[in-house]
Amino acid sequence: MKEEYKIILNVEEETFNIIKKPLIEEGYEIIAKEEKLIFIKKSKNNLTEEQIKRIIGMFKIRKAEGILFVDITSAVNYLLTIPENEIKNNGRFSWMIRQAYTKAIMEKSTLQMKGEMPIMDLKSEIEKYIPYNEQEKCDKELMLEYIDTFEDVLTRENKLCHFTASNWIVNKERTKILMIYHNIYESWAWTGGHADGDSNLLNVALKEAREETGLKNLKVLSDGIFSLQILTVDSHMKRGKFVSSHLHLDCCFLLEADENESLKINEHENSGVKWIDIDKVIEISNEKNMKPIYKKLNEKLKI
Repeated sequence: MKEEYKIILNVEEETFNIIKKPLIEEGYEIIAKEEKLIFIKKSKNNLTEEQIKRIIGMFKIRKAEGILFVDITSAVNYLLTIPENEIKNNGRFSWMIRQAYTKAIMEKSTLQMKGEMPIMDLKSEIEKYIPYNEQEKCDKELMLEYIDTFEDVLTRENKLCHFTASNWIVNKERTKILMIYHNIYESWAWTGGHADGDSNLLNVALKEAREETGLKNLKVLSDGIFSLQILTVDSHMKRGKFVSSHLHLDCCFLLEADENESLKINEHENSGVKWIDIDKVIEISNEKNMKPIYKKLNEKLKI
């Protein structure tokens, strides 16, 4: 007799509301709910062995006594890093969650661009951040001012300034930093990218780190924002289009990775990925404005 599995979802209410329809359409039913734990089961038929293996492998969850325990937020974050042409091979259930979540993010971005959904969570996180030096004190004040002044600081529609998320990726021994050779800046640099409507900058930072380095296993070390800075970006050409000079309202997160894990170049963004001795990251950078930022990050590692 085939064993029937129940699934426990550890999920925030907002995320559950996003994936609820795909669950129902795939034949799952909610059998209990208590705070963030949602108990569901397959109502049309039992989960097949292939489905069980797929869910376990994809979500990296534990299986015990007929129960699959899923941290759905981590699962969705993982799904968002998989290219669309690959995720279809993981099954209709995964594809539907990805589509539903992506649609919700787009709707959320549209609301933020219209000024109908304030980025209060991000503002609150920045307000709680304790500046490390005078640069961070001044930049923190400006970031909060820009949030109050502009309605679209989360998107590149704001041509003057917009939020970005970056990473300082260290090895376990804290002796090396993982850097990429950035094609536009023509320099070895940290990883990171634009918020593009997502106010959860940690999610943005993790997504960019995976896309730009090929890493799959990343450990978040910083309790919230590790460093913040407003960076000047000179005018440049990107994919055949002229981009005017502007400001990046950047929040950096401290991550750890295994330097033995394989790396992969993202040809659209960079032409190199490698671990660099922590004492060499400043001299290897060709960006004068980034040298004091990298120096600050290394100083904060010692605190």
